[in-house]
Amino acid sequence: MVKYRTDPIYSDEFPDRNNVLWTDVVNLKNYQMIKLTVLEINSRFEQGVSIAPQSPKGYIEFRELRTKGFYLWFSSQGPKKRTGASGQPEKAPREFLMRYLSKEGEGKVSIWNAYKRPDGKFYHHMNKSGMILEKKDGKRIYHCNDVGEHATFDKLVFSIEII
Repeated sequence: MVKYRTDPIYSDEFPDRNNVLWTDVVNLKNYQMIKLTVLEINSRFEQGVSIAPQSPKGYIEFRELRTKGFYLWFSSQGPKKRTGASGQPEKAPREFLMRYLSKEGEGKVSIWNAYKRPDGKFYHHMNKSGMILEKKDGKRIYHCNDVGEHATFDKLVFSIEII
C-alpha cells in the first residue's frame, strides 16, 4: 500500500537552518483552483516545480489533462525555438491555473522544486536543493535553491495561491 505524505519534509542538509523545505504539503477542497506564478528565475539550470496529490483518489486537472502529478519546467533563457506571429521569441507563460479534484471531497497536495542538468537528468531533495516558504497576502511564496554549498534561495521564486 502506498503511504501518502501528510506533513512537510524539511531538509537535513542545512545544519544552521531549520526552515528549508524539501516538500511542502497544502490542504485543498474538491474543485479548488491553484494559481502558480513564476516570479524569478536566476539559474543556469532549468528549474522545475512538482505538484502531486497525496491521496489515491486525488487528481490535478491542468490544461485538459487529469493527472496524479507533474513537473512544470522553466528556464532563465526562456523557450527555445518558439516564435510568435511577429517572428520574435515568445515569453514563456509565467502564470498557471490548475484544479484539485478528489472523490474524498478534500485532500492534500505536495509541492517541491527540482532542477535539470544539461544532460537532461533532474534532481530534487538533494545536493542543497530546497525551498524557504514565505506566507504573504494569502499567497505561499517559495524561494528555491537548486544545487551547491552557497545557497542563495533565489534560483527559482514562485507563488502558490489557493483560489
